[in-house]
Amino acid sequence: MCIRDSAGIQGAIFSVSNVFIQSGINSFGENAIAGSSLALNFEYFTYDIANAFAQAAVTFTSQNYGAGEKQRCRKALRIAMLEGMLMTAVFSCVMMLAGDFLVRFYTKDPEVIKYALIRMKHVMLLEAMTGTYEMTAAALRGLGKSMLPAVITVIGSVVFRIIWLYTVFAKYHSFGMLLNVYIVSWIITGTAMIIAYILVSRKLLGHTKKQNQFSKAIS
Repeated sequence: MCIRDSAGIQGAIFSVSNVFIQSGINSFGENAIAGSSLALNFEYFTYDIANAFAQAAVTFTSQNYGAGEKQRCRKALRIAMLEGMLMTAVFSCVMMLAGDFLVRFYTKDPEVIKYALIRMKHVMLLEAMTGTYEMTAAALRGLGKSMLPAVITVIGSVVFRIIWLYTVFAKYHSFGMLLNVYIVSWIITGTAMIIAYILVSRKLLGHTKKQNQFSKAIS
Protein backbone atom coordinates (compact mmCIF):
# COMPACT_ATOMS: atom_id res chain seq x y z
CA MET A 1 0.00 0.00 0.00
CA CYS A 2 2.82 2.37 0.94
CA ILE A 3 4.55 1.74 -2.39
CA ARG A 4 1.39 2.56 -4.31
CA ASP A 5 0.81 5.70 -2.23
CA SER A 6 4.33 7.05 -2.82
CA ALA A 7 4.13 6.27 -6.55
CA GLY A 8 0.81 8.11 -6.68
CA ILE A 9 2.31 11.07 -4.82
CA GLN A 10 5.20 11.13 -7.27
CA GLY A 11 2.78 11.17 -10.22
CA ALA A 12 0.80 14.00 -8.65
CA ILE A 13 4.02 15.92 -8.07
CA PHE A 14 4.81 15.92 -11.78
CA SER A 15 1.32 17.27 -12.50
CA VAL A 16 1.89 20.14 -10.06
CA SER A 17 5.22 21.08 -11.64
CA ASN A 18 3.71 20.91 -15.12
CA VAL A 19 1.06 23.46 -14.10
CA PHE A 20 3.82 26.02 -13.44
CA ILE A 21 5.60 25.16 -16.69
CA GLN A 22 2.33 25.45 -18.60
CA SER A 23 1.93 28.98 -17.29
CA GLY A 24 5.27 29.81 -18.90
CA ILE A 25 4.23 28.17 -22.17
CA ASN A 26 1.01 30.19 -22.17
CA SER A 27 3.04 33.41 -22.18
CA PHE A 28 4.14 32.66 -25.77
CA GLY A 29 0.61 32.57 -27.16
CA GLU A 30 -1.80 30.08 -28.66
CA ASN A 31 0.62 28.71 -31.26
CA ALA A 32 3.10 27.77 -28.55
CA ILE A 33 0.33 26.17 -26.50
CA ALA A 34 -0.86 24.12 -29.49
CA GLY A 35 2.66 23.15 -30.54
CA SER A 36 3.65 22.12 -27.03
CA SER A 37 0.52 20.01 -26.60
CA LEU A 38 1.17 18.38 -29.98
CA ALA A 39 4.77 17.45 -29.10
CA LEU A 40 3.65 16.15 -25.73
CA ASN A 41 1.76 13.35 -27.51
CA PHE A 42 5.06 11.92 -28.77
CA GLU A 43 6.77 12.38 -25.40
CA TYR A 44 4.16 10.13 -23.83
CA PHE A 45 5.23 7.28 -26.14
CA THR A 46 8.88 7.51 -25.13
CA TYR A 47 8.27 8.22 -21.44
CA ASP A 48 5.98 5.20 -21.19
CA ILE A 49 8.91 3.01 -22.21
CA ALA A 50 11.00 4.24 -19.28
CA ASN A 51 8.01 3.92 -16.98
CA ALA A 52 7.41 0.32 -18.08
CA PHE A 53 10.97 -0.66 -17.19
CA ALA A 54 10.59 1.17 -13.87
CA GLN A 55 7.55 -0.98 -13.07
CA ALA A 56 9.61 -4.06 -13.89
CA ALA A 57 12.42 -2.80 -11.64
CA VAL A 58 10.17 -2.36 -8.60
CA THR A 59 8.64 -5.80 -9.13
CA PHE A 60 11.91 -7.71 -9.52
CA THR A 61 13.65 -5.74 -6.76
CA SER A 62 10.90 -6.34 -4.21
CA GLN A 63 10.59 -10.04 -5.10
CA ASN A 64 14.32 -10.70 -4.84
CA TYR A 65 14.72 -8.59 -1.71
CA GLY A 66 11.91 -10.53 -0.05
CA ALA A 67 13.56 -13.80 -1.10
CA GLY A 68 16.92 -12.71 0.28
CA GLU A 69 18.54 -12.62 -3.18
CA LYS A 70 20.25 -9.29 -2.56
CA GLN A 71 22.70 -9.39 -5.46
CA ARG A 72 19.80 -9.95 -7.85
CA CYS A 73 18.29 -6.67 -6.63
CA ARG A 74 21.27 -4.78 -7.99
CA LYS A 75 21.23 -6.82 -11.20
CA ALA A 76 17.53 -6.08 -11.74
CA LEU A 77 18.22 -2.35 -11.51
CA ARG A 78 21.23 -2.50 -13.82
CA ILE A 79 19.30 -4.38 -16.50
CA ALA A 80 16.20 -2.20 -16.19
CA MET A 81 18.22 1.01 -16.35
CA LEU A 82 20.40 -0.12 -19.25
CA GLU A 83 17.60 -1.50 -21.40
CA GLY A 84 15.06 1.16 -20.40
CA MET A 85 17.33 4.10 -21.13
CA LEU A 86 18.56 2.53 -24.37
CA MET A 87 15.05 1.86 -25.68
CA THR A 88 13.89 5.32 -24.63
CA ALA A 89 16.85 6.90 -26.42
CA VAL A 90 16.22 4.90 -29.60
CA PHE A 91 12.53 5.78 -29.78
CA SER A 92 13.26 9.42 -28.91
CA CYS A 93 15.76 9.65 -31.77
CA VAL A 94 13.27 8.11 -34.18
CA MET A 95 10.59 10.58 -33.10
CA MET A 96 12.98 13.51 -33.46
CA LEU A 97 14.29 12.48 -36.88
CA ALA A 98 10.75 11.99 -38.15
CA GLY A 99 9.44 14.98 -36.20
CA ASP A 100 8.51 17.21 -39.13
CA PHE A 101 6.71 14.33 -40.83
CA LEU A 102 4.88 13.21 -37.68
CA VAL A 103 3.59 16.60 -36.52
CA ARG A 104 2.03 17.23 -39.93
CA PHE A 105 -0.46 14.47 -39.18
CA TYR A 106 -1.89 16.87 -36.60
CA THR A 107 -1.52 20.30 -38.20
CA LYS A 108 -0.29 22.19 -41.25
CA ASP A 109 0.12 25.49 -39.40
CA PRO A 110 3.82 26.46 -39.73
CA GLU A 111 3.88 28.34 -36.41
CA VAL A 112 2.40 25.44 -34.47
CA ILE A 113 4.83 23.07 -36.20
CA LYS A 114 7.73 25.35 -35.27
CA TYR A 115 6.91 25.26 -31.57
CA ALA A 116 6.23 21.51 -31.65
CA LEU A 117 9.64 20.83 -33.18
CA ILE A 118 11.37 23.13 -30.68
CA ARG A 119 9.82 21.17 -27.83
CA MET A 120 10.76 17.83 -29.38
CA LYS A 121 14.35 19.01 -29.87
CA HIS A 122 14.79 20.30 -26.32
CA VAL A 123 12.89 17.63 -24.40
CA MET A 124 13.23 14.40 -26.36
CA LEU A 125 16.94 14.84 -27.10
CA LEU A 126 17.85 13.65 -23.59
CA GLU A 127 14.60 12.06 -22.48
CA ALA A 128 16.47 8.85 -21.75
CA MET A 129 17.78 10.72 -18.70
CA THR A 130 14.41 10.11 -17.06
CA GLY A 131 15.63 6.56 -16.52
CA THR A 132 18.22 7.77 -14.02
CA TYR A 133 15.51 8.63 -11.53
CA GLU A 134 12.60 6.46 -12.68
CA MET A 135 14.52 3.17 -12.33
CA THR A 136 16.36 4.09 -9.15
CA ALA A 137 13.16 5.39 -7.56
CA ALA A 138 11.48 2.11 -8.46
CA ALA A 139 14.35 0.12 -6.96
CA LEU A 140 14.16 2.17 -3.76
CA ARG A 141 10.44 1.46 -3.50
CA GLY A 142 11.20 -2.21 -4.04
CA LEU A 143 13.58 -2.06 -1.08
CA GLY A 144 10.83 -0.60 1.09
CA LYS A 145 12.06 2.99 0.96
CA SER A 146 8.98 4.42 -0.68
CA MET A 147 8.91 7.97 0.67
CA LEU A 148 12.55 8.81 -0.06
CA PRO A 149 12.15 8.94 -3.87
CA ALA A 150 8.96 10.97 -3.46
CA VAL A 151 10.81 13.57 -1.39
CA ILE A 152 13.68 13.74 -3.88
CA THR A 153 11.18 14.15 -6.71
CA VAL A 154 9.46 17.02 -4.90
CA ILE A 155 12.76 18.86 -4.61
CA GLY A 156 14.03 18.07 -8.11
CA SER A 157 10.80 18.27 -10.11
CA VAL A 158 8.80 20.92 -8.28
CA VAL A 159 10.98 23.15 -6.13
CA PHE A 160 13.81 23.39 -8.66
CA ARG A 161 11.49 23.93 -11.62
CA ILE A 162 9.68 26.76 -9.84
CA ILE A 163 13.02 28.36 -9.00
CA TRP A 164 14.08 28.01 -12.64
CA LEU A 165 10.89 29.72 -13.85
CA TYR A 166 11.35 32.72 -11.59
CA THR A 167 15.11 33.10 -12.12
CA VAL A 168 16.66 31.70 -15.32
CA PHE A 169 13.51 31.79 -17.44
CA ALA A 170 12.52 35.20 -16.09
CA LYS A 171 15.89 36.58 -17.21
CA TYR A 172 16.16 34.68 -20.51
CA HIS A 173 12.57 34.62 -21.66
CA SER A 174 12.57 32.17 -24.57
CA PHE A 175 10.62 29.04 -25.38
CA GLY A 176 13.78 26.95 -25.56
CA MET A 177 15.09 28.20 -22.23
CA LEU A 178 11.79 27.33 -20.59
CA LEU A 179 11.97 23.77 -21.89
CA ASN A 180 15.57 23.36 -20.73
CA VAL A 181 14.17 23.10 -17.21
CA TYR A 182 13.22 19.49 -17.98
CA ILE A 183 16.75 18.39 -18.84
CA VAL A 184 18.37 20.22 -15.91
CA SER A 185 15.81 18.88 -13.44
CA TRP A 186 16.30 15.35 -14.79
CA ILE A 187 20.05 15.62 -14.18
CA ILE A 188 19.58 16.97 -10.65
CA THR A 189 16.85 14.51 -9.69
CA GLY A 190 18.65 11.58 -11.30
CA THR A 191 21.93 12.35 -9.57
CA ALA A 192 20.24 12.70 -6.18
CA MET A 193 18.26 9.49 -6.71
CA ILE A 194 21.35 7.49 -7.69
CA ILE A 195 23.23 8.72 -4.62
CA ALA A 196 20.24 7.82 -2.44
CA TYR A 197 20.08 4.34 -3.97
CA ILE A 198 23.80 3.74 -3.42
CA LEU A 199 23.55 4.72 0.24
CA VAL A 200 20.39 2.68 0.85
CA SER A 201 21.63 -0.38 -1.07
CA ARG A 202 24.89 -0.43 0.89
CA LYS A 203 22.91 -0.48 4.10
CA LEU A 204 20.27 -3.02 3.08
CA LEU A 205 22.09 -5.14 0.50
CA GLY A 206 25.65 -4.93 1.78
CA HIS A 207 28.76 -4.23 -0.25
CA THR A 208 29.46 -5.80 -3.62
CA LYS A 209 32.19 -8.42 -4.04
CA LYS A 210 34.61 -5.80 -5.38
CA GLN A 211 33.92 -3.53 -2.44
CA ASN A 212 34.46 -6.41 -0.02
CA GLN A 213 37.76 -7.36 -1.69
CA PHE A 214 38.90 -3.76 -1.48
CA SER A 215 37.94 -3.56 2.19
CA LYS A 216 39.91 -6.74 2.95
CA ALA A 217 42.93 -5.47 1.02
CA ILE A 218 43.19 -2.26 3.01
CA SER A 219 42.39 -3.84 6.39
